[in-house]
Amino acid sequence: MVVSFITFAGFAARLIVILWGRKGPVGILELLNVATDSSIPTWYSSLSLLFCSILLAAITVAKKRQGGSYAVHWGILAGLFLLMSIDEVAAIHERVGGALGRALVSAAGFTPSGLIYYAWVVPGIALVFVVVLAYLRFLAHLPKSTLLFFLLAGGIFLAGAIGMEMLGALLDYEVRDPSNSTHITYAVVVAIEESLEMLGIVVLIYALLSYVRCHAEEAATIRLRIDDEHKQATGR
Repeated sequence: MVVSFITFAGFAARLIVILWGRKGPVGILELLNVATDSSIPTWYSSLSLLFCSILLAAITVAKKRQGGSYAVHWGILAGLFLLMSIDEVAAIHERVGGALGRALVSAAGFTPSGLIYYAWVVPGIALVFVVVLAYLRFLAHLPKSTLLFFLLAGGIFLAGAIGMEMLGALLDYEVRDPSNSTHITYAVVVAIEESLEMLGIVVLIYALLSYVRCHAEEAATIRLRIDDEHKQATGR
C-alpha cells in the first residue's frame, strides 16, 4: 500500500510539474518526485534498504550463535544493503557512472549511448553476475520458500534497477523532443522503475522476517536486562 501510494503520488506530482512548471507553490511537489535524491520516496527507499541490512545483520548474529554455516555470506549481504541504503541518498552509482563515462571517452574514444547511456549499468550487471555466482551454494542451502522469495525479490528489483533504468537511458539518449509528451513518457518509465525497486525490497523484507521467525528467532532475539533485576534474580 505504501509503495502504491508513493508511486501514484510521485507520478501525479511529476505530471503537474511537467504541465505547469515549478513556479510558485507547485515547486514543493518535487518533494514527491521519485527521480530525485532529496525527496520523500528516496527517503523511504533508503530506510527500507537499511531495514533489510538490519535484518540481515540480525540473521548473521543468529547464525554465529547457532554455529551454523554461511554466517559470513549473511554478513556480506548486510554490508551490501547498508551500502545500497547510503547510495540511495548519496547517488554514488550515478557519480561513478559519470566518471566511468568520461574515462571511456578520454581513454578509448568510446561514448556510452543507447541502453548503456547511463554507464554505471555495465559494472552493475557485472557485479550482479559475480554475486550470483559467489552465492550459488548459499542459495541452494536456503529453505525452498525463502529461496523462492529471494529470487522473486531479486527479479523484481533488478527489473526496475537495471531493466527499466536501461530503457530510461535509451529514452534520455535518443529522444531529444522537449515536448510534454516526451517528458511524460520518461516520467512513466521512472515511476515503473522506482516502484519495482521498492516492491522488490518489500518482498525481500517479508522473506527475511519469515526466515527469522522460522529459522533464527531464538538466537536473533535481543534481550534487555536491568542490572538490579538481574542481581536480584541471581542473588549477586
